[in-house]
Amino acid sequence: MRTDSIENSIQALIDARAVEAVRFLREQGFNAWLVGGAVRDALRGVAPQDYDIAWSGTPQDLFSIVDGQYLHPTGVQHGTMTWVYRRLVLEVTSFRIEAGYGDHRRPDKVLFVDRIEDDLARRDLTVNAMAWSPDEGLFDPFGGLRDLQAGRVRTVGDPHRRFSEDALRILRTMRFTALLDGRIEEETREAMHARAGDLKHVARERIWHEFLTMLCLPGAGKVIFREGAILFSAFPQVQRPDCPSEDRLMWKRGSRLLNSLDDKEALRVAWCFYLLYLGVLRGTVEQDREQGMAEAFARLTAEEPLSRKLRAAVQGLLIALQELELDVRVRTDTVPEAAHWIERFDAIGDHAGPEDLLALAEASYNLLEGKRRARILREGQKLFEGDGRTLREGVPVSRKQLAVRGAD
Repeated sequence: MRTDSIENSIQALIDARAVEAVRFLREQGFNAWLVGGAVRDALRGVAPQDYDIAWSGTPQDLFSIVDGQYLHPTGVQHGTMTWVYRRLVLEVTSFRIEAGYGDHRRPDKVLFVDRIEDDLARRDLTVNAMAWSPDEGLFDPFGGLRDLQAGRVRTVGDPHRRFSEDALRILRTMRFTALLDGRIEEETREAMHARAGDLKHVARERIWHEFLTMLCLPGAGKVIFREGAILFSAFPQVQRPDCPSEDRLMWKRGSRLLNSLDDKEALRVAWCFYLLYLGVLRGTVEQDREQGMAEAFARLTAEEPLSRKLRAAVQGLLIALQELELDVRVRTDTVPEAAHWIERFDAIGDHAGPEDLLALAEASYNLLEGKRRARILREGQKLFEGDGRTLREGVPVSRKQLAVRGAD
């Protein structure tokens, strides 16, 4: 499919080195295409960050036409080589189809084929199943461009089959919906929820990677609001009670407020757990009420593959936020509000910025409303310059910044 507008959009954003690489492979007599995310992003008007080439050759063929010092055998068994072409990293993979998914994650068998059509047919979503070459233009056998323009996310072929092959595709569908700020096609959505139990077969590292990536995307709040039930299959340690209808408005407001936060992992994870703790996220951590939010987070994620940095940042934010909630409920006006903010900033230490705590507190107060909450937030904001991001000169926000030490 060639139209001037499509070609201009792609040509303007695709790295010229990637175009040269595809042309080089074609000049050697192979059928080669840019595929996947690079094509999708260029059509979205976004410069691609990663480049994948699908071609009719094999890793051995690539060694025969490219200097071996620029090649790295990153996945030869699956037909994949990494080619560093003029300092641009390219993933070059032979046309292939996959057969059998006994563990609901990886194919039991990979078969190499000759046609780009067959290679695209094995992919997860239509928006990821487009190919482009400088000679032939866009090749879109499954209507990915139409779906992209409509903000519609759907699988290539039967969604039940796609998700039964690889359960991680359920979370990938949520992620791409958040990326495109779109909606999931209804048949695809029904299959996602029907197959969500298969997520138990997926490695925890992969689940967290998809979740954290999705959480920082523009449409994350909408996706979590609409498809949040799937997350209780992804994180089975969180119990899922019935959601009273009166809680739905609060849940919707909470998921919308997620998008008001900066796209930082720790900040958005802390907000999700705060909603969970309040019972807004159609979950419960009631047994941890006596311990507090940070302790509940530590218990529920004790076996999860989270980085030490992320854990520390989330726990620091939750401790500080819980103390601010205590300020709202218990503290009297005789206690200096600014002093309490300094203590809260100290609680997060170097793991998160004071501006993150301010943003989290503002979202919390917008969720629950109340004049006293707004007044306490204003006290915290007074410690910052007008843009709300730069601390006033000379105001310490952690013990490390004090001129005295405990020994003094």
